[in-house]
Amino acid sequence: MRRNNMYDLHIHSIYSDGTSRIDEIAKYAKRKGLKIIAITDHCSYDSWGNKLLDLKTVMERRNIIENTRIADLIILNGLEADILANGHVVLPKGLGKEFFDVIIGSFHILVGVHEWERSLLSVIKSGMVDIIGHPLAYIGKIPWDVAEKIAIAAADHGVAMELNSHYPFPDIEFLEICREYGVKFSVGSDAHNLYAVGNVAECFELAKKLHLKLIDPYHFMKSSDQNI
Repeated sequence: MRRNNMYDLHIHSIYSDGTSRIDEIAKYAKRKGLKIIAITDHCSYDSWGNKLLDLKTVMERRNIIENTRIADLIILNGLEADILANGHVVLPKGLGKEFFDVIIGSFHILVGVHEWERSLLSVIKSGMVDIIGHPLAYIGKIPWDVAEKIAIAAADHGVAMELNSHYPFPDIEFLEICREYGVKFSVGSDAHNLYAVGNVAECFELAKKLHLKLIDPYHFMKSSDQNI
């Protein structure tokens, strides 16, 4: 039987602003007892996340992921794509969603609530992302009617909200609104150093406490199922 709490779908490596190589992350994840991890380096126009704008670097990273073989560990070729104020997501030039196993879309800028709502709805409806990373981290508590619009769109388009152990959790009202509309949740450490990988226990505890429905991480297995 698959244990649902043995995954971490948000990890950064040296291919963005993380400090660890992919092989180091994989070995540590195995020691932590994880079964699935996603290497989700930033794709951003900012200096801390612009390495993956280069196509050659993206291909190099995918090859490393595919050739890092650890028994009983699945390594997903992921991405954390910046969400811009205009509602666009930053992807490597010439590549689409199908190149990656899982894409997290995240704000890393401060915007007003109406701009945030408009941009996030556009991203959710675009079909370009699977998960909204640390959804309220850069906006804080939002009005219930805005939360309701986001939840309805996320549920309709199959986009998960993230429980991220690197940032404060969204407020309970937002989580409960998402739950009532059938939004699923993903779990990630947002690790930027080796020893943060797999630090997701609090995320799973919160999901259990609030009866949040978690995604099945095996759903994202596409090209990266070599390590089953």
